[in-house]
Amino acid sequence: MIRLTCPGCKKIFKVLKPRTGLRMSCPYCTRQLLVPRSVQVEAEKEPNIFWLLIKNIASPIVLITAIVLAIKDVPGVVDFLRWAFANAGANGQVTMVAIAGIGLIYFAVLTMKREERVARLKAERNLLEQRLRSKETELKQIEENNFRLAEEGVKEDIWRRDVIGPPLFVDKEKRNACFISLLNLKGGVGKTTLAANLGACLALMDRPLKVLLIDLDFQATLSNMSVEASTLLTAQRMRHTAERLLDPQLTVDDFKQLLVGINQVANGRLIIADDSLERMDFQTQAKFFLKPEHDARFLFRKILHQREITDYFDVVIFDCPPRLTTSTVNALTTSDYVLVPTKLDERSFEAIPRTLAFLNRLRSIAQPKIVGVVANEVQFWRRPQLLKVHERGMVRLKEILKATDPDLYVFEAMVELSTDVAFSNEKNIVPCVDTDIRQAYFHATAVELRERISK
Repeated sequence: MIRLTCPGCKKIFKVLKPRTGLRMSCPYCTRQLLVPRSVQVEAEKEPNIFWLLIKNIASPIVLITAIVLAIKDVPGVVDFLRWAFANAGANGQVTMVAIAGIGLIYFAVLTMKREERVARLKAERNLLEQRLRSKETELKQIEENNFRLAEEGVKEDIWRRDVIGPPLFVDKEKRNACFISLLNLKGGVGKTTLAANLGACLALMDRPLKVLLIDLDFQATLSNMSVEASTLLTAQRMRHTAERLLDPQLTVDDFKQLLVGINQVANGRLIIADDSLERMDFQTQAKFFLKPEHDARFLFRKILHQREITDYFDVVIFDCPPRLTTSTVNALTTSDYVLVPTKLDERSFEAIPRTLAFLNRLRSIAQPKIVGVVANEVQFWRRPQLLKVHERGMVRLKEILKATDPDLYVFEAMVELSTDVAFSNEKNIVPCVDTDIRQAYFHATAVELRERISK
């Protein structure tokens, strides 16, 4: 074991089994270190020889003596051992002594090994505790930064800052790909399930489209329902995730490495998300807040509006989180359309004016057209008759939209709540892969969406 001093954060930590040339991360600042060239190495002090003698020899002897004394107090044991030793003969006595000696040595070795293992586990536990304290400190710092940034955001809406030389927004008529953001600032409206299944439907139609789904929620629900766990882990390990889209140095070749296939959807591709996206969202927003010249609002557009990408895909669907994140703003500045899914209940209705107000607030930098509002997870009495509670909900939804924006379109097709869809979501396969589910629940909505974006 050695002690290493990180040249970045200057903190000291322990390494149990260091090897020359081994690359490792500092548990405090996650800086990559090379042992021992890029760090200052402090060797542990040599242990005291006398203490080692007591620990490795005297301790087992004391334990063995205690066992012998305990056996001695058992009635008849000592007399039996004396009788057996006296009647064993010379060869038998030598054998008994040898067996007893070997047993004592074996017991002493086992005791020493056990103590070494306990010491190693304690050292590992201490290292893990150091890392845990470091992560707790880092999390606390991030929370404080988020809070401070939110306070400053109230004073200044950084997303509406003046734009200096944004990447060109290529007109829809001059490219093949159409960009659609699914957005609702309320969670739990079935937005991710709808995004996955609309994408799969468009890719599996009689005239299939080439579809790209981009997961922008660090919870990665869309990613988990669309690809195998092994594929997901490989992409996360290689950092082929949505956070790379916020890298201003990302090239088209780098972008292609982010694409993974959607299970059983030949024309579907996906860019997965993980929890690193949340950190990158905050870092990019904070950098833009401190240094306005590092504009964080058009990073998606810079890469996704390039001809190599817009010529290959027909539809790109962003699954936006129910939060105002850097990725959400980037999706909107890239998109041609916004689709707003909602449930037919009052809590979901409350979020619609807030979502529309957010879109209007960004009108100076993003002008996507609201392609419509789609009722999700509805229940029918007998098709096409909705349950009374959802029938009243649909009337209420149209009243709210009329008061907010009379020109907003409500999809005629509605997505029915289904246990078949819920069970399929747990199998790493998009439910629409099943032809019966596709036709029963999502096909009509996908057809209506295709017609509206083709106008």
